[in-house]
Amino acid sequence: MREIPPAQYAEQETRKQVRVTTRDGTTLTFKPAHFSADSVWGEHRVDRGAGAPAPAQTVAFPLDQVTRLEVKQLDWVRTGIVLGIAAVAGIAAIVANQKNQTPPDQGPGRVP
Repeated sequence: MREIPPAQYAEQETRKQVRVTTRDGTTLTFKPAHFSADSVWGEHRVDRGAGAPAPAQTVAFPLDQVTRLEVKQLDWVRTGIVLGIAAVAGIAAIVANQKNQTPPDQGPGRVP
């Protein structure tokens, strides 16, 4: 999650997934969150566990009560590193597998 500076809270009318922390310590996640010039609101789902569907309740806060606003965002650097490592591991596995499949009568030093 990436923190949004207070001056940018209402720059977008809607954000996909937002974690809001208020002055009284309440922390809620809205999917999606909606913004106006002075407030944020969205649907918050309470997890009841055991596979029970979570009922949604609409919750709103004045922006002057919000102390922290975080937005879920894809981290392209981290994603690139993970994909790069996976690609290298895949290539190494293919090369190792090909070396192990060389027929014994065509190994190094043997002339067919």
